[in-house]
Amino acid sequence: MRLKDIVGHHSTKDRLIQMVEDDRLSHAILLTGASGIGKLSLAIAFLQFVHCKSPINHDSCGTCSSCKKISKLIHPDMHFVFPIVKNKGLEKCDHYLPIWRESLNKNPYLNFNSWLDEIDAGNKQAIIYGNESEEVVKKINLKSYEGGYKSLLIWLPEKLNATSANKLLKLIEEPPSKTIMVFVSQEENKILPTIKSRIQEIRCQPLAPDEMAHYLEQTYPDSDSNMTEVARLAQGSMYQAIKIIKKHSQKEQNLLSFQTLMRLSYSRKVVDIIGWAEEMAQKSRENQKDFILYAQGMVRENFVMNMKQPELVYLDHSQKEWSNKFYPFINDRNVETLYHELDLAFRDVSMNGNSKIIFLHLGLMITKYIRV
Repeated sequence: MRLKDIVGHHSTKDRLIQMVEDDRLSHAILLTGASGIGKLSLAIAFLQFVHCKSPINHDSCGTCSSCKKISKLIHPDMHFVFPIVKNKGLEKCDHYLPIWRESLNKNPYLNFNSWLDEIDAGNKQAIIYGNESEEVVKKINLKSYEGGYKSLLIWLPEKLNATSANKLLKLIEEPPSKTIMVFVSQEENKILPTIKSRIQEIRCQPLAPDEMAHYLEQTYPDSDSNMTEVARLAQGSMYQAIKIIKKHSQKEQNLLSFQTLMRLSYSRKVVDIIGWAEEMAQKSRENQKDFILYAQGMVRENFVMNMKQPELVYLDHSQKEWSNKFYPFINDRNVETLYHELDLAFRDVSMNGNSKIIFLHLGLMITKYIRV
């Protein structure tokens, strides 16, 4: 990724470029600022510029061997440190590199919570362990493979435990020649003072709404979301903006799945319900749970409509338009049973049950009770 491809951060990019071109490159830089504004992508684009063999127009060329390797996060002189959880066979950052590369390729605005989901951290605490610092010191003290800079990107240095931080201190104070370390933080106030005091901090600002809206329009051309409104709601965080768009898209998919299930159940088309269950089984566990919660909400809102309490109904236009015809079928004789069946389905999905069987059973139960 080139610097010109990074949304916003114009003053920060100018400052970083000037440091390189004036040969005043600090050996340790800390990028701080709010979560979701693209600091991690900015750091990678900056290091691509540092490693580039043929920089052009105050940016990396994007075509030399170094640029191509960094774009794939496989440059032998560029090393990564990030929080992990220790699982069997996964004890170091290097073991997580395939997931790291895939995650960044999928989401350049990766944040800590989404990273925890990617590595299935569950209830475990992700940190940067002491042995990681030992690995880094060994790597940085090796001779450069390609004869240029050696670089280290430490994502979320606030997750360094005391042992790992102390082991990095000497490296920060006395780095080998042509070594650059870039730290990217979400909560710089939690970085150990002994580390933070030895790093040049550069503050990154939230993204401008117009630049965000332009990027979102280019990235999600098929979305019917109002990108100007999305950018305003996201308050400078591209991560939040993307989350809003995906939630809107997921909401539309959930409405369609709910409508299909109710129509097939009312018509008692068992063969088609089997097909619907198979489609639902192809979704991720999180999307399956999201649908069930959505369905429970729709059952609840339609029951309230049936009770003639419009001031208590919270449905958007598309939901209400469909519910105006559907709500008579959710009544005091079946609402508790339908809600209970959805609750059981959510429990079974959460316990990693067979999704196809779970959704087929749900469809058959709704077929049984929807005409009550």
